[in-house]
Amino acid sequence: MANMGHMPWKMFWFNNPVARYLTRTFGGERMNTFETFLDWLEKRVDQRMREGPGDRRPDMLLQYFINGKTPGGSAVSKAEVMIEGVNILGAGADPTAVAILAVLGQLLLNDEALQKVRAEVDAAHAAGQASFRGLEKLPYLTAAIRESMWLHPSITYQLPRISPAEGVQIAQYHIPSTVSCGISPAAMNLTGELFGNDADRWVPERWMPADDSAEEGKRLRVIEQNLTTSGMGSRSCVGRNLAIVEVYKYIASFVLNFDAEVVNQKQPWTTKSQWFSFQRDFWVRLSLRESVKRSSLK
Repeated sequence: MANMGHMPWKMFWFNNPVARYLTRTFGGERMNTFETFLDWLEKRVDQRMREGPGDRRPDMLLQYFINGKTPGGSAVSKAEVMIEGVNILGAGADPTAVAILAVLGQLLLNDEALQKVRAEVDAAHAAGQASFRGLEKLPYLTAAIRESMWLHPSITYQLPRISPAEGVQIAQYHIPSTVSCGISPAAMNLTGELFGNDADRWVPERWMPADDSAEEGKRLRVIEQNLTTSGMGSRSCVGRNLAIVEVYKYIASFVLNFDAEVVNQKQPWTTKSQWFSFQRDFWVRLSLRESVKRSSLK
């Protein structure tokens, strides 16, 4: 559905009063996801603009948006507050949540990898180097995060570009001038010619040098340059650096403090892809690690 806006004339069949009425009435949750989100957000913006923060702790960003001023010095409109809310919640929260679940899911299904990550994090924590700057230097944690976000990108929609006036040659294909084109990160990341014959498997070692040879260095440069999980060029995610910090800190804190077991080993989760690639029904049994229990008793 999201792709329809980039197909000539196709969007007309979905974006007209009759189609919108039918979609809202009979489309169910899957056809009305964005509308449901907008309704939820609008209620909260209306309430905050009507009541103010009161005695409660103010929601930092929402209150900043409401208190904002236009370049001319006048108060911002509700529509402008809504736009910022959509950007923060839609573009800021959901992709990071999907990435965190992608990493956790694979680690909990691969105990050997989990123990390697945990050993690195435990050592960093004991040495007082559990800040992001310390965590990003941990080789296996970094490889596990990259591999998970590569295998399960948060956004599977192919953000389109317009081909240049002279057209463009991609492998054996020529794309003519001014054509809207794109590729899903999920498809790009599974390209065996770039990422290897095991591109459909979770292998963190893919992102670690097997040796010091020039050939291995070239292989790593190629896959890093072609990693499209967060977009590329003008379609790069502007919040990718913040998201990466959040993923590192969350995963490190989780493996440091908790043990977890996936409830349904045969089907750990289901995936619903509609712009974002959400994991659903991902259930785990959670408990504190023994080391955490002992330290809490001291």
